[in-house]
Amino acid sequence: MHLLIIEDHLDLGFALQQALKADGISSEWLRRAGDASILLTETLYDCILLDLTLPDGAGLDLPARWRKAGVTLKVIIIIIIITARSALDDRLAGLDGGADDFIVKPFASAELVSRLRAVLRRYSQHASEVWTIGALQIEPRRYKASIDGVALELSPR
Repeated sequence: MHLLIIEDHLDLGFALQQALKADGISSEWLRRAGDASILLTETLYDCILLDLTLPDGAGLDLPARWRKAGVTLKVIIIIIIITARSALDDRLAGLDGGADDFIVKPFASAELVSRLRAVLRRYSQHASEVWTIGALQIEPRRYKASIDGVALELSPR
């Protein structure tokens, strides 16, 4: 799994990257909304972790701004909002504005990783930990795959 983190807080951004890396999840981290457009055209991401309050604009405005600017996204658009705003109106605005999940700071990294996996399962329409597509079986958490029972060698990414 490869994520884009858009979070301006230095300590939290660094901690998120370290926690995700410990779970075998790679990520790229940006601190400003304006920097994301370039990366989104060059790299495939499984999910975007998006802070609502950024120094150069509101995080929730980003998906609409990317579409308006004609950015061709090479991303599976799964957005999890990470924010200190906990009011019901903020949560509703985030979810109704296109986010797939919403987590309030501070949060445990284990909960974030669990939410990531749940959202990706829903998106890919796989409820189990083993995905079967014809003769192919994939176990994403264990980084294993096989075809007709013969194991394939995979990199963590």
